[in-house]
Amino acid sequence: ALCGKLLRTLYKPNLSVDSLHTMLEIAGGLQWMGFIRAHKFYASLALAVSRAPTLTMEEIALGLRAFGRLENVHPPFFEKVSTLVLQSDNSSLVPGLSLQLVTSLAIGFSRHRYPAHDGVVLACADYLADNIRSFSDRDMFKEMIGSGGGVVFLF
Repeated sequence: ALCGKLLRTLYKPNLSVDSLHTMLEIAGGLQWMGFIRAHKFYASLALAVSRAPTLTMEEIALGLRAFGRLENVHPPFFEKVSTLVLQSDNSSLVPGLSLQLVTSLAIGFSRHRYPAHDGVVLACADYLADNIRSFSDRDMFKEMIGSGGGVVFLF
């Protein structure tokens, strides 16, 4: 009941992109508290994300934390992130992504078993396979146990 009241308070059809980072943090917190069912707030936030000119890597990670674990898929969020993390060939990731973000992408995009997400999941798998030697054992183990609900096997 409290989460529902909070979501009704937060839901605004014309969500300001200026508050996008904060709203992604709130969405992640609500998801962490167990509020994973569909709500207009999540749909509104996904639309706001899709309209943002760009997202920081931190905002992508926050969004994956929030949208990757919801019961329903929100295509506008995932489509926007796809355009930001895939190179123009749509089969490889842009350079410079952290191991943490790549594993978050793999988990978030594979969670809903949505066929449109396969390109990002495959690009993550290729990236991890191609760069396995550059990751320390400690980093790989940390990502495997810290993925929160999903396991990405790196070796």
